[in-house]
Amino acid sequence: MLLTQPVNADSLEHFSKLGWIEPKEPVTFFLQYPDQLKQIYSTYHDRRLWLDLRDGDALEYQLTLIKDAQISPLFDRQLRYLTMYRERKDWYQYDLLATDTLLMYLSYAQQAPVHGMTWFFKLKLNHPLPVPNAQAMFDLNMAIELKHLRALIHDYSPQDDGYRQLVKAHQFLSSIQVASLPLYQQSGVKKLNDPLEDRQHLITRLALANIDVSPVNLVQSDYDNTLVAPIKAFQRMHGLKDDGVIGWSTLKWLNMPMVERKHLLALNAERMRLWPTNKQASIVVNIPAFKMVYWFNGEPAFTSKVIVGRRSRPTPLLHTRLDSLIFNPVWNVPRKIMVEDILPHVQQDKEYLQQHNIDVVQHWHDKEPVDISTIDWQDQQGWQFPYKMRQRAGKDNALGLYKFNTPNRRAIYLHDTPHKNLFDRSRRAYSSGCIRVEDAKAFAEKLMHQPGLVEQPTQEQESLPNQSIALKSHIPVRMIYQTVWYENGELHYRADIYRYDQLDNAQNAF
Repeated sequence: MLLTQPVNADSLEHFSKLGWIEPKEPVTFFLQYPDQLKQIYSTYHDRRLWLDLRDGDALEYQLTLIKDAQISPLFDRQLRYLTMYRERKDWYQYDLLATDTLLMYLSYAQQAPVHGMTWFFKLKLNHPLPVPNAQAMFDLNMAIELKHLRALIHDYSPQDDGYRQLVKAHQFLSSIQVASLPLYQQSGVKKLNDPLEDRQHLITRLALANIDVSPVNLVQSDYDNTLVAPIKAFQRMHGLKDDGVIGWSTLKWLNMPMVERKHLLALNAERMRLWPTNKQASIVVNIPAFKMVYWFNGEPAFTSKVIVGRRSRPTPLLHTRLDSLIFNPVWNVPRKIMVEDILPHVQQDKEYLQQHNIDVVQHWHDKEPVDISTIDWQDQQGWQFPYKMRQRAGKDNALGLYKFNTPNRRAIYLHDTPHKNLFDRSRRAYSSGCIRVEDAKAFAEKLMHQPGLVEQPTQEQESLPNQSIALKSHIPVRMIYQTVWYENGELHYRADIYRYDQLDNAQNAF
């Protein structure tokens, strides 16, 4: 709930005596740090700190990003009043509110790596933030001394080229008036040489997505050769099959409202405060991109398509470590999968367990399975089923021939899969939460050399079931969720498969 009571009256009285504010003016109800304000302004002889409006522009732009990201009503209110005071040229109230909001912003930047998983994926930031720590207060005082406030604001934003490119795209869309831009319309599917009823709006929509349309022939009225490359580039940007055919999926992305595109750019820019930028050695899985990158010595050593959890069983956003490589894994079936997926099959077909090499055991360490003929399957009541299930190692095992062990309480890990055909699809949310790696053998071979194993597996170890060999060093693994990102000189957009981009719908992110 937003603050609705006047804050520390003793500290604000200092500014009332200066004639900067009147008691019970709106600004007195939502200044967050009155004691710090009094101390700061007293230190600098009660002079205004925001004389250079470019400093205010830098602060207000960061607030605009947060506003367009739709993550904090608290910051939205501060921006609204800053804009009002600037328009009124009420510079004293503007100065106080700007300094107070800068303190909020510094605290936000420090807290985001810790609490951002909640703010960006679950619950909007709508509560007071703690006073920035001693380092931030020192940085603020240095910025005031050197008159470098906008440099300070820049330093507390993500220092990543990908972030800067998302911000650049957001600024581009913010600089143009698109409120009345008509939708691009067409009848049916359009391909090369087909007539286009609305060609000019198609070109405009491509340009707004930052697609190069300079080679396009502006005289033509049909789908000519000069449009093919821009359409294919647009499709690649949005993770679609780049066949140049304008179908329903392409049309949907083309007609995305500009306010929605700005929202996606802003939200994903803010999310970059969460993810570590050190890529010396790490595995990063971007869930909406269905892609994994293994970084080693600061370079991408291995890249792969992946299959992630379906919407009903989403892959959680987590940070763990890969500690070992398991050859020919045995699959201890998670209870949810056993109860909801396998048990109903067994009740329909008693041969199901044998066909899928699944044993029933009382305890995971049991060597001998339960005689399934002694179980009354029709009498089993789902979650009350008293046994466990495990699938024997082999090429048809759900984990394939390799498991990449990442210990965590959610039992989420990377693994091989026998179902390679699913990697041909552009949208790959089919698992029950774990990450399936397309060329798991190549990934395993890469890990065997970078960083290497504590011992090289023998031929026998590679053929025996459930043979685990530790890595020489553990590798950080991060499951992230970026529906917009910058890579190889281009922006990329992807579908919001878990509906996290609208916080009112977000759930089960972690």
